[in-house]
Amino acid sequence: MPTYTRNIGQNRGRPRIWLEKAVLLDNGFNYHDKFKAINEVDRIVLQVDPLGDRTVSGSESRPVIDLSGAVIERSFNTDKVKAVTVRKLSPGRLELTPA
Repeated sequence: MPTYTRNIGQNRGRPRIWLEKAVLLDNGFNYHDKFKAINEVDRIVLQVDPLGDRTVSGSESRPVIDLSGAVIERSFNTDKVKAVTVRKLSPGRLELTPA
């Protein structure tokens, strides 16, 4: 199962994690899918859910998930964590943990 590393960037002074294309398409996240972000200590789980409060944006050929601000800060100390490892838990379920 492939894993991916993504840096935690900044957008207007807030932390930002950008996931796109193969990271999503290979793991069951498609354009316009609803999903939820589940925060835990040192972990965020993204899960496709028709009742989710978030939507995969971008386009069919290039889906995008743009996480920023509080959803990241609730799980990671961004003063210390500068990158995350993205790992598939199951189809439609991704785990983000400190890299």
